[in-house]
Amino acid sequence: RSRVAYLLRKAQAEKEEFDAALRRYQATRAVYAKQCRELLDAVAVSRFRFELTDVRHQMEMAAFSSDLKERIEQFFERVFALVDRAQAKAKEIHEMLTAMMRQLEVEHGIDCRAPAPLDFAAARASLETARTLALRQLASWGTMLVHTKSGVIERFLSLVASEVQHRWEAMHREAATWVRQAPLPLEAALKEKKTELELRMNGIVRVHQAAESLESQLAELRSERERLEQQLQRLEAIQQQGLEAIARPLLERAA
Repeated sequence: RSRVAYLLRKAQAEKEEFDAALRRYQATRAVYAKQCRELLDAVAVSRFRFELTDVRHQMEMAAFSSDLKERIEQFFERVFALVDRAQAKAKEIHEMLTAMMRQLEVEHGIDCRAPAPLDFAAARASLETARTLALRQLASWGTMLVHTKSGVIERFLSLVASEVQHRWEAMHREAATWVRQAPLPLEAALKEKKTELELRMNGIVRVHQAAESLESQLAELRSERERLEQQLQRLEAIQQQGLEAIARPLLERAA
């Protein structure tokens, strides 16, 4: 019984430690959600469309071909800044998940592989190619004396729509899928560990209850044995008294 009680205390302590780890994970999950919102905001399609609308406005205000080139370069600089911000945020999220998984592995033996990092290198390279192409075509279009400014703007926006926007939309879908799937292995491992601890605890509790029930039954049996022994002693005393009562007259007659 003492062994079972020891195992029960040990299982309870382990479950309490794991529950504390779950609470820490929930706090981390809140931070994770906030960082994911910031990541998705950086690569949001609405954000790209805003930049596209803004560069159209800036190009319409340009007076010379050199101004158009500057507006285009500024557009791509802002777009690159958004991609870089998203990449930095994705790295931060990945490092946070990896650290959490390592901690749970060390403290609770939970084996969980960290997700592959989200990498926007291909998207950035595609944007760089589009930037180079846009500037090259701007040079080939010549000055606004040859092409109207509105014509140059429409050519540029057409290029961006065909070469950049679809890549941006794909990048957003990739990021949305990643932030949704990245924590799933960890959450599945935590759920499995929680179930394992609960089953173990319930098993030990049943054994403990059975031991207590057995102890109670043994106590009842000991009490019953004592009662029977007392009855046996009384019967033996009565028997002895009866024998003495029968033997006394015989002894007196013989005397």
